[in-house]
Amino acid sequence: MQDVGIYDGTENTFGGKVGYGCWPLLPNAGRDTIVVELTCDRPVGTDSDGDARVCRYLDELAGILGLAPVSPPRTHLSTLYGLSGWVPLEERSAIHLYAWDDRNPSFVSVDLATPLAVDHAVVERHATWFFGSTPDRTVCKSMLAGGDDWRDLAPTICRQRLAVRGAAERPLTPRRVQRFLRDLSKTLDMLALSSPMVRGQTAWMHWETSGVIIDWSGDIALDIYTCKPFVAERAAAFAMARLDIRGLRYWEY
Repeated sequence: MQDVGIYDGTENTFGGKVGYGCWPLLPNAGRDTIVVELTCDRPVGTDSDGDARVCRYLDELAGILGLAPVSPPRTHLSTLYGLSGWVPLEERSAIHLYAWDDRNPSFVSVDLATPLAVDHAVVERHATWFFGSTPDRTVCKSMLAGGDDWRDLAPTICRQRLAVRGAAERPLTPRRVQRFLRDLSKTLDMLALSSPMVRGQTAWMHWETSGVIIDWSGDIALDIYTCKPFVAERAAAFAMARLDIRGLRYWEY
């Protein structure tokens, strides 16, 4: 994990029991993002069959995790960034997938953002099986636990991930968070594919180049994952100013 800003490494632990499916909620300091990337010989698909396949994958993984979708899976095909799929989930979670069929073999990248303790191996094995890959062509890491066998399977494709943490000086409201996400999209020059969606104290937004999730059920936890480069310091500073965050910590991974 790359240290950025004033992150001091105190969150570099994977709290709670790791096992199949879902376990008791961890505090926001333990929010994790599990990343699975793989190559596969069979293209994911850029037509209606590809859309259906991506949606089926998102539904299957949500079912394995025992998490109900907040809204049905959505897909988007970009001439610049490939085919993406996204689903917001209960328990302050989300799954985002990107598939690039413009190369041989095809490349797939999956981000699972959650405060739950999840068995990384289950997520990795399911993706390997679903997309017809093999273990030697699949890698997995997490924001908190890292990945011993991680290697970059697609060095020419940008994948940037940022975590921002801190305490709110004053309570957040859904309307304020929605406005923040809309303005964050503009600040980072990300094309929004949906309006901000709010459920309880969690909000999600789907971008052409991936997405963002924010959880303010405790301290603020903002997670950005994208295949378009952005300036991490700018995103963190914008969040600190607009959400009145104190004790700001941010890092890329």
